[in-house]
Amino acid sequence: MPRVQDFRLRLAEAELADWASLYPKESDADAERIGMVVRARGYLLQSELRGLARWKSPRIGSRIDRNGEGVVLEVTRMALSTSDTSLAIRSLQLLEGVGWPMASVILHFCAPAKYPVLDVRALWTVGCDRLPPYSTTLWLRYTYFCRELADRTGLSMRDVDRGLWQYSKDRGRSAG
Repeated sequence: MPRVQDFRLRLAEAELADWASLYPKESDADAERIGMVVRARGYLLQSELRGLARWKSPRIGSRIDRNGEGVVLEVTRMALSTSDTSLAIRSLQLLEGVGWPMASVILHFCAPAKYPVLDVRALWTVGCDRLPPYSTTLWLRYTYFCRELADRTGLSMRDVDRGLWQYSKDRGRSAG
């Protein structure tokens, strides 16, 4: 299991902003709009959860639709109000169709300064040749690594994510 110090960028930190600039930002527009509305309100509506799922993985839409409005509201309100990074991601997994990657997307767009997206491409860029098993330990280590990377580079968490993802896409690799 990688520890924070075990993650290593496959590129120079100084290049991360350049890679982020190559990412097609227009593909984020709906997710960013949803995140802005949710930050002001403090919870997601079912339609907003569906919108974030469409950004991450359209094929999980039918599973996402099984969640009732009240459950989505209560679970996301709790996840977005806690300061406990582990509780935030684990609680979101109570929702049908929400696993580790999708839960990270919710947190990323609804609390963008605090959370990265847990993605196979980004994990490859930080040195994972094989996809490690998703776990709270991996999530915490990856989150802290990305926070430190954002602090050192002066990039937003969104641009850190964009740069990590784009580097892997252009190199034709992902953890697998």
